[in-house]
Amino acid sequence: KPIKYFINQNFFIFASELKALLKHPHVPKEVDMTCLNDYLSFQYVPAPKTGFKYINKFAPAQYAIITEKGLQSITKYWQINTSQSAQTPAPYLSKQAWEDLIISELKTAVKLRLIADVPLGMHLSGGVDSGLITALAAEQTNKPLNTFSIGFDEKEYNELPYARLISRRYKTNHHEFIVKPDMLEVLPELAAQMEEPFGDSSSLASWYLMRETKKQVTVVLSGDGGDENFAGYERYQALQLFTVLRLIPFKDLIKNNYKHFGKLATVLSRFDSNPLKYYFNLITYFSQSEKALLHPNFNNNQSF
Repeated sequence: KPIKYFINQNFFIFASELKALLKHPHVPKEVDMTCLNDYLSFQYVPAPKTGFKYINKFAPAQYAIITEKGLQSITKYWQINTSQSAQTPAPYLSKQAWEDLIISELKTAVKLRLIADVPLGMHLSGGVDSGLITALAAEQTNKPLNTFSIGFDEKEYNELPYARLISRRYKTNHHEFIVKPDMLEVLPELAAQMEEPFGDSSSLASWYLMRETKKQVTVVLSGDGGDENFAGYERYQALQLFTVLRLIPFKDLIKNNYKHFGKLATVLSRFDSNPLKYYFNLITYFSQSEKALLHPNFNNNQSF
């Protein structure tokens, strides 16, 4: 769970939700306007910011030491080990060896998370990620899984047929919901649950799915994070082309002619000779020049 906190010379208060901290009468409730800069870039607020000026959150794998004198240090206690040793696999393992290792670790991760004292289910989108988690879970339980999927009237967004295929393959107790999203109806409650600025439109569908799932189970497993861990997004493909794009002549001509060059023009419009800046541009929603039109103080000092 996230840990959000406020500390001053008198006390330290923490919780997994901002709402708990904001109930305290001595916690300032001042908006952090610098978060708007981050939000317009990433559609969320990166740690340690939260959207409130004096309330912070821990980044992943951090702990703090706090004494009577206040906050002494924040330390990162875990990070990916890329060095070769007896405990870590060599980066030059064969493709088959990596596949076997990844499947083994995924099986272990799923098995651990199937341990629950409350009713448990699976979110099944019909994609590779949630399909894989469902398959691994089905292999490790003696009773049918409860799977839940959400669908839409628009065929181009409806993945229910793929989810049904996976459900039939692994003989799950499958539940489907067709929704017609009403943003005006849902937005107040959605904002209250998100707490921080968050602009991913998929949160609307997730909210509907969670609402229906909650009626039958308390804990669910999903495939979230698969695209980030296994480079499933198009931005990773664009980043892989960095060395090629760097050599392309007439970049300005191409990037200003989307009609003729399509996605290549879009990718080149975000290109930078610095690969880190190039990736930053690929994941940014509003450019620095666009944000500068909104407020002159918006600059390159994002949390990223």
